[in-house]
Amino acid sequence: MSELAAMGKRMVGALNTPFPTLPAVAWVFRDVGREEEFIDAVLDADPIKGLWSEASRAIAEGELVRAAEIIEDIGHTAGAAYARVRAAEALAAAGKEAEAAAQRAQAEDFYRTVGAIRFVGNGETLDTASGDNLRASADA
Repeated sequence: MSELAAMGKRMVGALNTPFPTLPAVAWVFRDVGREEEFIDAVLDADPIKGLWSEASRAIAEGELVRAAEIIEDIGHTAGAAYARVRAAEALAAAGKEAEAAAQRAQAEDFYRTVGAIRFVGNGETLDTASGDNLRASADA
């Protein structure tokens, strides 16, 4: 991770591709608890601000619904669905079940449209009754 952070603002230019994106790297830093390092070394160091940076900052700052909305506005629907899954997990952990369900539903809508029903219902992240129903309808 330190080597990745050492890339600093050069990372932003290197991630101007469909995959991996800057938010994908933000998730990695978040997952290992090094969000502040990512903000300082990459986002604050980059003089060029844009929606990818804004979404990445939202991820690092724990504003996951906001990150999903920004990524959706960019047009990266798969990235937005993933952000919604992560937002749903965080909201559920905070006891905000209604908000979590709303995020889960939006993610499921995307996965359903791309035929990724098994991802939704396999218990990997979206362990919901609707996921089970999707699996049942896919197997029928």
